[in-house]
Amino acid sequence: PPPPPPSLAAPTNLRVVSVAYNQVKLQFDDSNSTESGFQVHRKIGSSGTLSQIGTTAAQSYDDNSVAASTQYCYQVKAYDSSSVSASSNEICATTAAAPAANVAPNVSITSPANGSSFSAGSSIVINASASDSDGSIAKVEFFSGSTKLGEDLTAPHSWTMSNVAAGSYSLTARATDNLGATRTSVAVSITVSSVTQPPPANVGPSVSITSPSNGSSFSSGMSVAINASASDSDGSVSKVEFFSGSLKLGEDLTAPYSLTMSNVAAGSYSLVARATDNAGAIANSAAVSITVNAIVQPPPPPSGTSVTLMTSQVPALVNLHDGVSYELGMRFTSTVAGKITTIRFFKGSAETGTRTGKIYSSSGALLASVVFSGETAAGWQQMNLASPLSIAANTEYTVSVNTGAGYYVATNNGMASQISNGSLRSVVGNNGVYGPVGSRPTSSYESSNYFRDIVFVADSGSTTPPPPTADTQAPVASITSPVNGALVKAGSVITISASASDNVAVTKVEIYTNGNLRCTKTAAPYSCSWTVPKRVGRTHQIQVKAYDAAGNVGSQTISVKSN
Repeated sequence: PPPPPPSLAAPTNLRVVSVAYNQVKLQFDDSNSTESGFQVHRKIGSSGTLSQIGTTAAQSYDDNSVAASTQYCYQVKAYDSSSVSASSNEICATTAAAPAANVAPNVSITSPANGSSFSAGSSIVINASASDSDGSIAKVEFFSGSTKLGEDLTAPHSWTMSNVAAGSYSLTARATDNLGATRTSVAVSITVSSVTQPPPANVGPSVSITSPSNGSSFSSGMSVAINASASDSDGSVSKVEFFSGSLKLGEDLTAPYSLTMSNVAAGSYSLVARATDNAGAIANSAAVSITVNAIVQPPPPPSGTSVTLMTSQVPALVNLHDGVSYELGMRFTSTVAGKITTIRFFKGSAETGTRTGKIYSSSGALLASVVFSGETAAGWQQMNLASPLSIAANTEYTVSVNTGAGYYVATNNGMASQISNGSLRSVVGNNGVYGPVGSRPTSSYESSNYFRDIVFVADSGSTTPPPPTADTQAPVASITSPVNGALVKAGSVITISASASDNVAVTKVEIYTNGNLRCTKTAAPYSCSWTVPKRVGRTHQIQVKAYDAAGNVGSQTISVKSN
């Protein structure tokens, strides 16, 4: 008997949605709701043999296995687990002709020209021309050798190389079209040469006198130390000369730059420092004016007449502040026995608070004290002791007054030379002393005068000897180790030793290497350590300077070489 008719109805309205050279898209209508899916059958040409080419669960199918310019006919059947429906209507479609093969784009570098030369640091613009006969240019990339420099997506296509270093460069451009085809241009070679810059113009040195300050006053017969600071931004300072008006006083070849005027006569002086750099450029400092006053020695006061050491002197600097409070003082002696009746100090306008004056022995014993009251706003202040304090002749004492709210007055180097009046004498060396409030001050900074003083009355029958003769003889300083011209090992640590002597006394010795202060010694042995720079074959300067209480300076400089 014949087979039973299928239980599934055939799909209907099979139709072609679109046709390309490599694809046919189909759609159809479903006549069932229980099928498992649809079989797609195809034949080549209307007379070909149908064969199943696939299945689909949807009511559409994309045939991607077609050839260009070929007719295909299709039928669709529904199926489930037990049956297959009859065929749908048949539909035929002819695929389109295949497109022509994509043609790669053309590209060339239009500038710079092959063989061009440039200077280092230049900006080089690379221009390229690119076209595509069957499409469009998507991008042009630029290369130096195998290194990609960048890319440009729109015409005109270009790229700029900035601050180009010296060297040879092979430049290419690579164009990519809209279908991904690429072509690389012929390489263009360029050369970038180093630029020899002319040496910069020499900048002159700068120099200034750091001490004494403009307007300073001194007494005749004193030694005046002139200190200068000099630098050169594009080289080094070869020397600093010192002048009084047009008269050259001397010169210093190594930092710190200084010169001492000894036994200076009374008069007005205009001091100038002149620096010369390694290229010969010269600069002069601003002039510093000083006045040296003739000393008129007063006759010794008669017995019972009061005398002070600083009389009416005033400080060069007022209202100084270091952020802490100090006990400030002066060490002094008297050539005759007598009594201290009063303690004096000079007050700056910013000083406030309670001040207590004290007299100490050289061993640190507190001998007398008094609290100041009734002070004026500024200037010399004094307060009588409750009972006069007897002191011995030629015996050292210290007078001190604490600072007010941390403010104080000073004259730098004001105690470098002895101050005398009548029988009173300031102690030479380590004077102008400071320390913690409430204790005897013993430290000194640059022999500063802090203007602490006494009122003294000589005992009946005491006489005052004549003032001492000014010391104008400089100390003798010499380097004992290493010797001049010695070879020292680069990177090693050596000991620099020196000797110093003076007709009175040496107050300090400074040791320098290459113009830099290494150490300061106030007592023998005068030596310190120095690490020799690690570079070999270098010549180094070693200098020693010896100072005495009168401000005289003696020095010696030697050279050593590292190996």
